[in-house]
Amino acid sequence: MKCPLQMKDGGAELILDYCSDRLHREQPDLALEFERHLSRDGCEDCARIVEAQRSVWTALDELDAPPAAVSPDFDAKLWRRIEESEARPWWRRVFDGPALGWSGMVSWKPAFVTASACAAVFAVMLVVRPGSPDEPVVNKAAVTSAASATAGNVDFDQVEKALDDIDMLKQMGVVDGDGGGGEKDPA
Repeated sequence: MKCPLQMKDGGAELILDYCSDRLHREQPDLALEFERHLSRDGCEDCARIVEAQRSVWTALDELDAPPAAVSPDFDAKLWRRIEESEARPWWRRVFDGPALGWSGMVSWKPAFVTASACAAVFAVMLVVRPGSPDEPVVNKAAVTSAASATAGNVDFDQVEKALDDIDMLKQMGVVDGDGGGGEKDPA
């Protein structure tokens, strides 16, 4: 047998499967061939890796996991939330979006940014009036008011971070889904 460490594909997996006894169950002939490689060929590198892996498996077997800090009715609560989420109308899931774990569709944040940019471009188009072909006539007061109305002193990165924080708080149940601090919507 060629040394698995010199194989380009599957050599490391072969050694790991051998150490976890999967190779003995699924491909006993290959396991015997690898054992011959270890004993007859005396491959020290493979033997060292096998010994290291076996010590890891032994340590994992001896590990006493701490008692779980999960409530006894965790599964029941989880399945109830999943059922409630699936029972919601489709339009409600679209507007709730990623806040409730739904990530299959588009987020509203990029649409908001795009709509703001389009509104700014539209406002500029309304304000800029061509006077002559060489020089457009610009109403500076209108441009200033349109720019301050659409952008103001808003930092879009800060707005996006705030929206992400609100989504995270909704997922944790700290903030109500309606964002108003009122009673939670049971649906």
